[in-house]
Amino acid sequence: MTDAANRGAAKLDIGQVIEGTFKVLGRNIVTFGVLALILSGVPTAIVAYLQATNIESAANFELRPGYFQAIGFSGLAALITSAILQGALVYGTVQDLNGQRPSIADCLTTGLRAFLPLIGLSLLLFIAVLFGFIFLIVPGIMMACAWCLAVPSLVADRTGVFGAFSRSAELTRGSRWRIFALFVVEIGRAHV
Repeated sequence: MTDAANRGAAKLDIGQVIEGTFKVLGRNIVTFGVLALILSGVPTAIVAYLQATNIESAANFELRPGYFQAIGFSGLAALITSAILQGALVYGTVQDLNGQRPSIADCLTTGLRAFLPLIGLSLLLFIAVLFGFIFLIVPGIMMACAWCLAVPSLVADRTGVFGAFSRSAELTRGSRWRIFALFVVEIGRAHV
């Protein structure tokens, strides 16, 4: 992937991953906060406003004719802005881990460049893991572990959508049980 990924290719240490995450966030709190505000906070506020203004009567919850179009537009806007944000944050994180200071403009440029491939990659990843879970749970878990670095591979290595899957599988080889443990820790933390 990059120098940062190659340095840590030997063994994955969950404690180091969590510690590294907080260090990157701490060093880039303003950059990442501005990106999140622009690409998530503002669109969410606009969506909430559109939804609120398309309800005529709060008591009866009567909907105006354009309500469902506004919902569809809002969903599309959220899909696009979240993909841009994801690409921007991945780029900023990789830059930080390589010892460079990411700028908001560079992060946004990368996010804008990568948002269409990221949407395609996310849809393919969702469908593949969903089918893995439907047929047997274990294949879905193994695919999720093998392909968890597909998005960073797409953004940082510019591998293309299908190349990102193979690059992610290559990078996670030998560490998938640790990645699974990290997923379990994250799911447990989310439910606390």
